[in-house]
Amino acid sequence: MCACIDELFHNGSTDAQIATQLTQEGYHTARQGKVSVATVRKLRLRNGWVRPLHRHRGVPMVNGYWTLAGLTQELGVGRRWLSQRIRQGKLADSDIERVPGSSTYLIRNDPVLLERLRRDAAASRKYDTSHS
Repeated sequence: MCACIDELFHNGSTDAQIATQLTQEGYHTARQGKVSVATVRKLRLRNGWVRPLHRHRGVPMVNGYWTLAGLTQELGVGRRWLSQRIRQGKLADSDIERVPGSSTYLIRNDPVLLERLRRDAAASRKYDTSHS
């Protein structure tokens, strides 16, 4: 099972996809009739199989792209504020790079985009009554 996890992980599959595929192929754990996402994650981490981006967790930029943590700090907004804008489509697809096999977003480092986001953040703070 570990060899299968290794191969699938390095081919870009997520833990959930790996668990589903292993279960469909007849693998299971001693206590369950299936392979859970938690089991895949535990075995993957025990063997040191991590996505390269996880080594950069908390850094402001990766390969010239803003991380959510870095850009929210730069703009002085919360992670939720930026995540909502991504989900609502307020950033163009060309502005966002999705890391394959993960839910991690990287945002293009573009001065025009940053200025627009700064204006949006300032306008949001102007109407934010949660701190009054």
